[in-house]
Amino acid sequence: MRRRSAPGLNSYVRMRLQSALVTTLQRSTLLPCIPIMHPWVWQGARSLWQSGHYREAVTAAAIKVNAETQNKIGSSERSEYDLFTHLFKPEPPSLGHPRLRLQPVDGTKSGESRRRGAQSLGQALYTGIRNPASHDEQAELGQAEALEQLAAFSILARWVDGSRLYIHGT
Repeated sequence: MRRRSAPGLNSYVRMRLQSALVTTLQRSTLLPCIPIMHPWVWQGARSLWQSGHYREAVTAAAIKVNAETQNKIGSSERSEYDLFTHLFKPEPPSLGHPRLRLQPVDGTKSGESRRRGAQSLGQALYTGIRNPASHDEQAELGQAEALEQLAAFSILARWVDGSRLYIHGT
């Protein structure tokens, strides 16, 4: 003889399983994209991202990229917009003012375009994304928009990490 479950139990179990599945999918929908992000970005964002705090995750990633850039040059005198403005200036480094250069440094128009692009991207990300997120009351970002912003910071992080540091006298 087959046992029958109490009325409504199967529908309750089915509802709980569906709810758990939806929650799991919501948390993992975009996670396959995350491993390709630069480690600085994902290390800064991970715990906030996983708890659904997407705007804060982007802000944390921006702070991490800024800190790692400062670590690379060995100075915390400049930050964010000002940091990227000065690091990617076209002039050679001077005392106390190092420069980063994307490789290869070849003196071509393409090389100059890469330098300007890195400078502009750093300026844009910190003025257009990081500063408003940190200083203005804003609604939570959606997952897709936050992922796009993390991807932009990942490009900047990859460029900075792969750049060569030039210090006055070298």
